[in-house]
Amino acid sequence: MVIHHDEALLMLQKLAALPSVPNREVDLHRQAVHLSLRSGFDELLSLQMLRDITPFPHQVRTVERVLRRMRGRALLCDEVGLGKTIEAGIVLTEYMLRGLVKRALILTPPSLVDQWKEEVTRKLGLDFVCYDDVRFRAAENPWNAFEHIIASIDTAKREPHRNEILDTEFDIVIVDEAHHLKNKSTLAWKFVNQLKKKYILLLTATPIENDMSELFNLITLLRPGQLLTEAEYKRKYVDKKDPLQPKNVAELKQLVQNVMIRNRRSTTGVIQSTRTADTLVIPPLSEERRFYEALSRFVKSQLQSDTAVPLRRATSRYMELSTPASSQQRKFHPFVLKNLLRQAGSSIACTLPTLAKWVPADRNNEVLRSELWMSESYPAGTLPGVNVDTIQELIELGKAVRDTGKLAALLKLLQNTSDQTVVFTGFVETQSVIAEFLQREGIDVVNFHGGMSRAQKEQAINDFRDGTKVLISTESGGEGRNLQFCHRMVNFDIPWNPMKIEQRIGRIHRIGQEHEVNIYNLASQGTMEEHILRILDAKVNLFQLVVGELDMILGSLDEKREFDEILMDIWVRAKDESELAREVDAFGEELLAAKTHYQKVRDVDDRLLSELIMSE
Repeated sequence: MVIHHDEALLMLQKLAALPSVPNREVDLHRQAVHLSLRSGFDELLSLQMLRDITPFPHQVRTVERVLRRMRGRALLCDEVGLGKTIEAGIVLTEYMLRGLVKRALILTPPSLVDQWKEEVTRKLGLDFVCYDDVRFRAAENPWNAFEHIIASIDTAKREPHRNEILDTEFDIVIVDEAHHLKNKSTLAWKFVNQLKKKYILLLTATPIENDMSELFNLITLLRPGQLLTEAEYKRKYVDKKDPLQPKNVAELKQLVQNVMIRNRRSTTGVIQSTRTADTLVIPPLSEERRFYEALSRFVKSQLQSDTAVPLRRATSRYMELSTPASSQQRKFHPFVLKNLLRQAGSSIACTLPTLAKWVPADRNNEVLRSELWMSESYPAGTLPGVNVDTIQELIELGKAVRDTGKLAALLKLLQNTSDQTVVFTGFVETQSVIAEFLQREGIDVVNFHGGMSRAQKEQAINDFRDGTKVLISTESGGEGRNLQFCHRMVNFDIPWNPMKIEQRIGRIHRIGQEHEVNIYNLASQGTMEEHILRILDAKVNLFQLVVGELDMILGSLDEKREFDEILMDIWVRAKDESELAREVDAFGEELLAAKTHYQKVRDVDDRLLSELIMSE
């Protein structure tokens, strides 16, 4: 290599004589050069980065249109179950890969925060922090400290968070269930409108409920002035006699299609197969009944005691873990009690490890203190509010149970068919019980759970695909796994969160399923699971709903609490079984009303949007 020292020195002197350039112009030039080296949106870079999913053609077309024509400001109005979350996630990933998005804020109803976290982490490989994570709450001005945030809009729109968020600049904001922003006089609409953002995606299957002004309000969040002023919009495009009837449709359609996309099931062919469901309520054996009744009395007595933390407060996303002022006012942890009742509905074997923790040899056990009690410490050798002898009696009752009615019912279901079957349970302890029982009966099984390595999971799926009759899967094990080569499933236990029931069904009833899907639900008589199935099946007809519709129905409830919190409150308050049945039925009527309301809104949107938007 030849170095011309004199020429290089002369070049440096010339460069030094040039006028200085502001740092901002240097940064802009660097970004321009950086972007010029990347391909345009004709090629989606993000598709190679996705994990465990292959986007459907309608999703890819939607992403391309949002990026190329709508410039990152869009109202995604796909019918329920067509994957708006994935579409928004791919848009987000595309912008991040190109360096166009650094700071991102995802706003959802409280019940969808965890679901969004799981989606962006597992499917998109993105690192987001939730607003109620310990590290987020411990940070100073966390809304500015973290670049990728998922938050409940109910929390974000209120102080002390509101002003901190409004002071922060975001490159992209994604709002799920955006129909909650249809009224511009609400705090939520005003908050989103004031956010500093470059791109914004609004997701809803039902943008219009009461009148056409709701569509104006949503589109104004995306592009103020796109539909003129509100007065001009109403005068030109809304029938005076009917606020749900548009006029000058061709002209309005042109304006709306610049910011709005709606995919329909009829044009995407997402799922063609049907499904059936049978619920089997199984009388428990005498030993089972004795244990469940004793456990129920214990749990209810603890939750009704003066020292118990109010259930609504303890089961919210912000679970209050404050230390009582006095060691004599320790508060029992309701979450553990509720989980114990869930475990009992799954299998008695599930409850024994939990109960055993309550009578450790070392009564000052750290695990017990952190898992069961709100306080930081208690005198050695004492368990406030708990009679250790009662716990020991429960353990002995549980150990005495040898057979269960649900295991016998499961065996009969499996023996009556040659088809492969997926058996779902929420607990690994129950999974072990089922596997051991079926193997003793000569049935080949393979387990699948979240504690397995990737290689072990792949081997389990391959074994099942190659002919093993039964796959026993937990929720965490089944996440993201497509099992549509099987068309028969059994819910051995029933999740208290109905969205998890829907997720289980979605493992086999999805695109690629060519057969009718058969679902069997098992519940022991007299358990909470029996009541859950009764209202979800009889009132809401859950097992015939399109995937995603249940969330829309639950979102229509006036209640702000979660489904399982409402049921648990009913159970705790009920004086006897007859009162419990009446209160559960009353809640079922609320769900039925919410379903009816959702269906009316859905029909309105189908009619209006079919006129205003062409399907992608």
